[in-house]
Amino acid sequence: MIRKIQKYLICLFIVFSLLFLSLAAIADDSVEILPIKSVPDLKIPGDHGKENPAFNGQGTIQRVGEDEVKRKLIVIDDRLMYFADAVIYYDIERTPTSYIKFYKGKTVGYFFNKKREITKLYLIYD
Repeated sequence: MIRKIQKYLICLFIVFSLLFLSLAAIADDSVEILPIKSVPDLKIPGDHGKENPAFNGQGTIQRVGEDEVKRKLIVIDDRLMYFADAVIYYDIERTPTSYIKFYKGKTVGYFFNKKREITKLYLIYD
């Protein structure tokens, strides 16, 4: 009885080993890594005489608020950023508008200063 169990286990070991080796050989032959093409930057109409500047960044607003010291902040695609002292808000037509149009779920593009504070916020999709 023990001999039969040993033979059975050895056969199972051989079958699984061959199966594993054949699957590994098939997997190695079929893997091909393709190159990733870059996506062009989003361009907007001219801003203050500049021709088609690209945003410093863009994404969907997740939160707008203030921190503990009443500094205005915004979270865009899991990135926490602060507003500069003077921020200009633009609507879809690229005309200045009120900050009230910018809230959770809106897709925006933005420019920031050297301190990485947002200075201009553009509504991309309404």
